[in-house]
Amino acid sequence: MKLKLERDIWNLFCIDRSLSDILTAPILEAEGKTAAPYTHKIINITPKLSFYTFMADPFCFQKDGKIYVFTEFFDYRTRRGIIECLTFDTDFTLLERRPVLSEPWHLSYPYVFEDNGEIYILPESSKRGTCFLYRAISFPNNWVRIARLDLGNDIPTDATPVRYQNMWWLFYLQASSQNQYALHAAYSRTLFGPWTCYHKNPILTGASCARPGGTPLLLEDTVILPVQDCSQTYGGSIHPLVFDTLTPDQIICRAYTKNLLGEHTPQGLPPFTRGTHTLCAIGQKTIFDAKEIDLSFRGVLIQCVREIPFVGKSLAQQI
Repeated sequence: MKLKLERDIWNLFCIDRSLSDILTAPILEAEGKTAAPYTHKIINITPKLSFYTFMADPFCFQKDGKIYVFTEFFDYRTRRGIIECLTFDTDFTLLERRPVLSEPWHLSYPYVFEDNGEIYILPESSKRGTCFLYRAISFPNNWVRIARLDLGNDIPTDATPVRYQNMWWLFYLQASSQNQYALHAAYSRTLFGPWTCYHKNPILTGASCARPGGTPLLLEDTVILPVQDCSQTYGGSIHPLVFDTLTPDQIICRAYTKNLLGEHTPQGLPPFTRGTHTLCAIGQKTIFDAKEIDLSFRGVLIQCVREIPFVGKSLAQQI
């Protein structure tokens, strides 16, 4: 068995720049226009984490004067993600951190949104072979599983919903597909279905532009979806994918290949300079994740010990 020694360690950051500005900057440059320079303040909002753990995939919700950041928390000792919520005041002072959603299977990409006065979360759960929707019964800490999004034979990865022209759209990767990077779409009149997969799926293929990477933007009458560039490394950077046409009969989109966060981010955040793969909007600010690569002796030891049958897991917890 081949053991991968390098491991991604992600942290969460806040940039004092709107998601709209970030997503449209490469588009403006492609049209020969000048986008505003990236001189905005960036802060690390990650609480202190134990060794060989990380937080990634931030999605935000603002309520009652507080900012709630839902994130995957992952420990390489257990290799199973759970969803945590970080509560901040408007100056991004951390008020509380707590786990809010855990299942026997891996959870990540906790897309949180509101519809008809209810707050929902749609986490990545393809390891379970399905896609579950949860509703808040006591926000932000208590959630109840209320529905399974039925996409037929499709098992969605990083499912990203957006409401557009009285229709719910869902963008996702097909977990069971041999092509790891193929963007699919489905649509429904209601959040609970029935869902119909687009008849010409996949709508886009390629490691540089097919994997969803955060909150879609509705700009005038256009949907712009952040997508990951995984051509060099998983979660290397984020690009905008613009949908010129988005109907059940026809989908036309175009990708831009310039890193959304520019040449100073995440390169200006050492040691978290090796990639970014999720963006989310919170007012005029944007939350994103960035990664460093761990190749420490301690990390390699945890991996090796964990592979030892029977005793590996208990020993890894002690390292």
